[in-house]
Amino acid sequence: MSRLRLVAPTNVLDAASRVTIALNATALYTTEPVAQQVARKAAGEELTKFTNIFRAEVGKDQYTDAAQREAALKHILALPVAPTKGVSTPAKPRSSRGCVTVSPQAGICESFKYTD
Repeated sequence: MSRLRLVAPTNVLDAASRVTIALNATALYTTEPVAQQVARKAAGEELTKFTNIFRAEVGKDQYTDAAQREAALKHILALPVAPTKGVSTPAKPRSSRGCVTVSPQAGICESFKYTD
């Protein structure tokens, strides 16, 4: 943030300040589950706004919700699968073929099957 203050225009600095405040709020509400969810959502929205303001400033296209969902899905698919409730087998790594259903709103896998 210190380096950003030296060269960034006001609109970028304003967005960066809002992200910082929103992230600090998530830390403040760590022990309050309901407030934590609201704070995380607000922080995510502010981070998205900052990203798009910064990208516009440097001449890049907006980072859309679809691109965010795609990146999240790729990340989720790269993680090992945790066992489902009541299953005592250890988690196995999965490939992209393991995704059975995808949540259209969140863009993530909801269930998995193992393929060897």
